Amino acid sequence: QKGVVVPHRRGGGLEEEEGLWKIALPNILRSGLLHLLIKGCLKFRFENGE
Repeated sequence: QKGVVVPHRRGGGLEEEEGLWKIALPNILRSGLLHLLIKGCLKFRFENGE
C-alpha cells in the first residue's frame, strides 16, 4: 500500500516562490517599501482597535 504521494509540481512551485522572495527581499528593503508596508500594517491594526 502506497502512502500519500505529493505531486512534485507543487513542491517545486514553493521552492520557486522562495527563490523569488530571496531575490525580491533585498530590493524591497533597499527601496524602503518594507518600511512603508509595516507602517501601513501597524496603522491599519491601530485603527481597527487591535
